[in-house]
Amino acid sequence: MTSIAGQAETLLKEAFETDVDLTELLSRILDVMLQLTRAERAFIVLAEPDGTPYARVVHNIPEHDLPEAGAEISRTILRRVLESGETVLLGDASSSPSYDQAGSIHRMALRSVICAPLTADAGCLGAIYFENRSLIGVFEEEDRQRAEQLAGTISRRLATYLAMRSLVQV
Repeated sequence: MTSIAGQAETLLKEAFETDVDLTELLSRILDVMLQLTRAERAFIVLAEPDGTPYARVVHNIPEHDLPEAGAEISRTILRRVLESGETVLLGDASSSPSYDQAGSIHRMALRSVICAPLTADAGCLGAIYFENRSLIGVFEEEDRQRAEQLAGTISRRLATYLAMRSLVQV
């Protein structure tokens, strides 16, 4: 698990030392996580202080699927993570008692999902979201730990990165 945190830390450190675009940086971080899990798709969603999502980085979505259903994520799962600040791990989202009434989960045929919050002192910055729509039970406890570790690393550096970028723009 040190490997993923170390790789993410290195990528985030590079962002401070160079003029790396935030979207490019987050996409590179998703590459690291996709290599370590059996996720088919990965997303980073950033949020306003009130919890409204405002930016997304998507990975492993064919260009012809954007911005249609291929880039869609479960807002129900995302909202729960943003509001609770807790990671959600689902072996089969479509049959989970907590989510079986969410129409989008059935429409998207979601199976395995991990969604972890990006939290900082100022509150929830957003979430990282990994899914596999093909297979049930793809993610295990180790994947949850990796996602939480990655989210923690991203959160710490992202808060500083955003603060520095806003100072530069002033």
